[in-house]
Amino acid sequence: MPFTFPDVTGRHIFVLGLGGGCDVITAYAASRLLSPGAARVVYGNTKTDSAGPVERLTPHVARVASPVPEPGHKPKGCGSAAIDHGVPRGAHGSPWIVLLGRDHDADALATEIASLGFDLIIGVDAGGDSIVTKRGRPRRGRDQRVLAVLLRTRVPVLHVVVAPGCDGESRTGDLCDALAARLNAGAYRGCFPLAPILPVLREQSSGLSEARTPRIVLAAADGRLDRTATGRVVVPRGCRPAVPPSWLAHAFVFEPAAPQRSFS
Repeated sequence: MPFTFPDVTGRHIFVLGLGGGCDVITAYAASRLLSPGAARVVYGNTKTDSAGPVERLTPHVARVASPVPEPGHKPKGCGSAAIDHGVPRGAHGSPWIVLLGRDHDADALATEIASLGFDLIIGVDAGGDSIVTKRGRPRRGRDQRVLAVLLRTRVPVLHVVVAPGCDGESRTGDLCDALAARLNAGAYRGCFPLAPILPVLREQSSGLSEARTPRIVLAAADGRLDRTATGRVVVPRGCRPAVPPSWLAHAFVFEPAAPQRSFS
């Protein structure tokens, strides 16, 4: 079922990477699909540790405040947030960073995010950890913790899982079960091909290890990943799941079942 993003003309949109790391690159790439010239689009990521030089907007939401790096150069003085500080700066202060403490108050953080006046929040997760359960129990990693916070904001939320399995952190069977559960719950809204954002992923991930998620998505698109005898693609990372090639070429969109305002 093809998915098309809603008309966001004149709206205030937050495209947030749920899992940290390279999710900021994926969030930035996804934001390019929203006609940002017609809307106020902010993109960002989630961090649980140092975020580098930032300007606080609320106690736990900030925007990067480091000097704009020269093309092809890694930002200096940003520590583990170098990727976040290295994506292009947006007209509205992007990238932003949501600071998720290990003992965070989910309701308080949700209130902070809601206070920023967004009309729609798009949570982006490369790999699928945000939907996977293991032995019937949520993994409750960063992705799922952030998604739970977003649902508490009462702002309409779209949940985008990019290239399920590309992070190598979930087994194929667990991913299949998770996708089926969302479908059966009526939360699935469709999928869209990653081809339009591959040039953005290629540009922004240049210089990163081939084991990082954008590089794995690109390797799959370029036909450079090993295949099993049944034609599945082997993800060269983590538990090395063998997944259908179509998974690494698409993003799957869900609308959480929790009551929330509609986006219209």
